[in-house]
Amino acid sequence: MDSSQYVSRRSKTLCWAGAIALIIALLSKQLLTRSMSLHMLVHIPLIFIAGAWLGRGWALRAPQREQQEQQEQQEQQEQQEQQEQQEQQGQQGQQGQQGQQGQAHAGRLRARSRVAISDASQASGPQKGGLWAQLNQHGLAGLLLCSFIGAYWMIPKALDDVLLSGQADVFKFVSVLAAGWLVQDSALRANNVIQLFFLGNFCWMSAIVGMLYRENPQRLCNFYLLGDQEIAGLGLIVLAVFLPIAWLWARRRYIWRFLQ
Repeated sequence: MDSSQYVSRRSKTLCWAGAIALIIALLSKQLLTRSMSLHMLVHIPLIFIAGAWLGRGWALRAPQREQQEQQEQQEQQEQQEQQEQQEQQGQQGQQGQQGQQGQAHAGRLRARSRVAISDASQASGPQKGGLWAQLNQHGLAGLLLCSFIGAYWMIPKALDDVLLSGQADVFKFVSVLAAGWLVQDSALRANNVIQLFFLGNFCWMSAIVGMLYRENPQRLCNFYLLGDQEIAGLGLIVLAVFLPIAWLWARRRYIWRFLQ
């Protein structure tokens, strides 16, 4: 299996996995929103993971589409060159050495077209993404927006609104799905320092909110019990500890090379 087939299969797998995760989140909405802990620690992360998988799968499809378009353009140019060569040979009646010279000239034209296409693709590589790539340099805009979305869905009033309003429920799906899509895109643009900064900020915020949920003697959500609120707070604290460990494990090779 060559690299293009592997990328194509991986893209399809991620897209299907994201679609399945999103369908599960839609079908299990009533079940997973009955409890505050399930709502915050299962349902919202499930939508987030679906967005990340869909975004990554779609991002892997983009280079393949560009390569297909380049190949089609190259084939069209070669066909046009062959037609022009045949017309010239028919009009001039050239044979023998002149025909060989025409074929050599056509080969040079095809080589030039390939070089031009490759140069154009290399020149457009850093600008991939258009306006969003310019706005999201180093992943700052995307990670900042994801931090705002994550902070909003830690507010108890936001969880209550989801159970009261269908519009708030739709907004939850759209915003969290977009956050997952943005995280996978912005993380690839950001270096390790930027990733660690935003990860530390989110984990600090998650730990503070979790401690407030556990230590507050009153219910913060009208639709959830106090005991469930304490479980959700403990889950947020565990999440704040787990995410840095997972990031360090994923970056262990880079960290080891840096220490050496």
